[in-house]
Amino acid sequence: APALFGPETFLYTAFPNGKGGYEIPFLICMGLSFMFTIIVMVLISLRGPKVNPKAFELDAAMFKVDKRTLALIILTLLLLTALYVKFW
Repeated sequence: APALFGPETFLYTAFPNGKGGYEIPFLICMGLSFMFTIIVMVLISLRGPKVNPKAFELDAAMFKVDKRTLALIILTLLLLTALYVKFW
């Protein structure tokens, strides 16, 4: 890309590598690939069907937690918090 567009563009700044070429920094390349991936994902999502016939139907009752389970979750979180505070 630097050979075509030059070393200074809106999307990147390429640095000479000492061998007569240019290198684009790694994080810039990762950012560009991330943005490209996000754009492709959005385009695929917008193009696809609005309602998928194979999708699960969610109900609030599916997320109900038993009182004993909730107590164990809270106990586990308190235990982990106590261990974290003690050993940090």
